[in-house]
Amino acid sequence: MHGLLRSLAVYLVEEESVSISNGERLERPNSLTKIRHLSVSDMGEEVAVPEEVVTQNCLRTLLVWNSLKTKRIRADLFEKLGQLRVLCFSNTEIDRIPDSLGNLIQLRYLDLDRTNVLSLPESIGCLRNLEILNLHCCRFLLYLPDAITKLQNLRCLRVGGTPLNHLPKGIGNLTKINHLNGFLIGHERDTQGQVEDCALDDLQSLNDLRFLYVAALKRARRGSLALANKTLLKYLQLSWLPPCVKADLTLCGNQIAEDFAESLSELFPPSSLECFTEEENQRNVRLFSELSLPSSLEGLSICHFLGQELPKCMDRCMPMSFPNLQILGLHCFLLCTQLPVLGQLPQLKVLSIARADAILTVGPELLYGQSPLTTLVAFPKLEYLEFMIMPNWEQWSFGETETAKAQELQLLPSLKRLCVVDCPKLKALPDGLHHATNLEELRIYGAHELGEVKNLPSLTTELFLRDNKKLEKVSNLPMLKSLIVGSCPLLKQVDSLSALEKLELQQNSSRRLPESLGTQEDPLPVWLPELLEQHMKGYAASGVLLVYCSFSLLCSCCKDGPYWHTIQQSPGVTMKSLEGRAYMTYTKNPFKYESNASFHCYHFSSF
Repeated sequence: MHGLLRSLAVYLVEEESVSISNGERLERPNSLTKIRHLSVSDMGEEVAVPEEVVTQNCLRTLLVWNSLKTKRIRADLFEKLGQLRVLCFSNTEIDRIPDSLGNLIQLRYLDLDRTNVLSLPESIGCLRNLEILNLHCCRFLLYLPDAITKLQNLRCLRVGGTPLNHLPKGIGNLTKINHLNGFLIGHERDTQGQVEDCALDDLQSLNDLRFLYVAALKRARRGSLALANKTLLKYLQLSWLPPCVKADLTLCGNQIAEDFAESLSELFPPSSLECFTEEENQRNVRLFSELSLPSSLEGLSICHFLGQELPKCMDRCMPMSFPNLQILGLHCFLLCTQLPVLGQLPQLKVLSIARADAILTVGPELLYGQSPLTTLVAFPKLEYLEFMIMPNWEQWSFGETETAKAQELQLLPSLKRLCVVDCPKLKALPDGLHHATNLEELRIYGAHELGEVKNLPSLTTELFLRDNKKLEKVSNLPMLKSLIVGSCPLLKQVDSLSALEKLELQQNSSRRLPESLGTQEDPLPVWLPELLEQHMKGYAASGVLLVYCSFSLLCSCCKDGPYWHTIQQSPGVTMKSLEGRAYMTYTKNPFKYESNASFHCYHFSSF
């Protein structure tokens, strides 16, 4: 029904909507039709609207997209577009918004996401109908004008990822706001009261909030009950530090984890304990203890808790306190030695734990704590589980063999995806993981002490293994369809993958074979011939295994290459290059060979 309604709406406004690229002429089949919606791509350095559109004075929507070179807006442009309701300049290099913005009194939606805007004009206070203001990731915007507190119809304000010094005091008076991304507490500098800024208590009157991201809790003078009465609040993110603090993620040395976490730099601020004084640690613990969170939450993220024991707001993280919680992120719990009891949260679907530096073991306390079991299901609805950048984590156990009753416990019955990223001391996956009967994807990066991945009968879609220095064995994964391996130098045994259809070999993925060919950049994995043999002996019904690899390895496996003798001993294989369209297909019986590449051509082209 939604698609049908959208199609009807598109049909009704088709003649009133135009999409052009910079420099294109505006062509319309009916010259009497008035243009109300204009989308312009590849805009030049200055925002330009066709003169006939300006003359009509009927434009309701102006979208400028895919225009990375756009830097300027003519000072008088908005004086001629007084009927605008929607204005979007996201992902441009515009650095100044003219004062004539205040003429757009009909404007409902203003999007300056990821622009170079330095400031907003005070005339923004004239936009009395504005409902959505998107200033997300405006990296040069340091302050907002006080006039923004006049936007009494504002419902959504997004300033997350923008390095503001403070928010104007009157934000708490905008009582219609339901989405507030980037509520910044206090001021970056001690202004001796000369500049009024926001405190936690300013949230007291915002009773329509559904989404709230609070930053710079370290500037709060005390905790507050302001959140407790937010019965409509669904998603809450609490950050001790201000936004836009660069991440410090080099502790474990895993480049993949660093690259991934860099994209989430707001969630992973500097984690060295040297950054915090003992006084700040105590204030952190006291403030989180004073917070009271509403039971209506469906999503909760806490970043940078500095206590050794869990905050009281997390001690209450039990089914009765958070019956609707579906998403939970615990990031930078640097001193906590034990994770909270989370396995009995009835609706939890996503759990992300990162930078829990003091965690050495994860045991059954995560599932049901020290209290007697009241249910035989742990994490009944959890679909995604992630552990990231935990430098001291060594052991992971579900404790399922400790008691007779625990033997009957259903573990992770809904789990679909498990990620373990940059946990260099983790020695083994828990034995009870085989109880995750719906597991589709397992990704392991930088688990340098992990020796094997085995006995996961329900793992189906993909196993991704990269940068696991001591991994030696992958076995007994009878339902697995895709295996991706990279930078696992000791891997020597891969077997009992009877449903495998695709294998991807990333560079430096295995030991060399044979030793006499040690000069090759991308060696043939020692375990591949045996895997091919198993695959063609009836382990799989999917036919010849499809192997993706580097172009150099593919050429080395061709007829004139150094690995051709090894390939000949296997029943068959199809290989394709990751970089392009090169391929090689071989079957032993009946004999078939076809390729558009050769080792000779590759060897010749490398000189």
